[in-house]
Amino acid sequence: MDVSDPGYEIFGSEDIINVSHVKERIARLRPWTVEQIKDQWEWGHFPTRESAWEYLCQQPERDGLGICEDLGKTAELEALRQLLSDLGGIGDDSYLIHDDYLEEYAQDDTELPADSPLSPYVDWKRVADDNYRSNYASVSFRGSTYWVVAR
Repeated sequence: MDVSDPGYEIFGSEDIINVSHVKERIARLRPWTVEQIKDQWEWGHFPTRESAWEYLCQQPERDGLGICEDLGKTAELEALRQLLSDLGGIGDDSYLIHDDYLEEYAQDDTELPADSPLSPYVDWKRVADDNYRSNYASVSFRGSTYWVVAR
């Protein structure tokens, strides 16, 4: 099982995404840098262009300094903010289950032991459809469908 980690980019391919990880990842992302253009030596990372500009203006020696944007981090930040907006005000202990992982999740979530003689006869796709897809809201994130377990 691949679970989101706020220390790394959340791609939209994870089996489970924790809402708390999304919020923590947003707080960590700093797509703007102030750097010395000639040597590409970084002076600092900032969440917005405005905060980078403010920092730059406060430097007594600004010659050769510039502001650069990491477009990959900006795209991730926008996607994560849109995801939170789509989810509304759900709790931090909520999570999202990738559509491709839902049948396996249903197996893990069910109290039927894996070694049960009935296990091979269970239609896990139907269990996922009847008990999860029909009862949970879906949300799209970076081209993938996730099912929302709100808490």
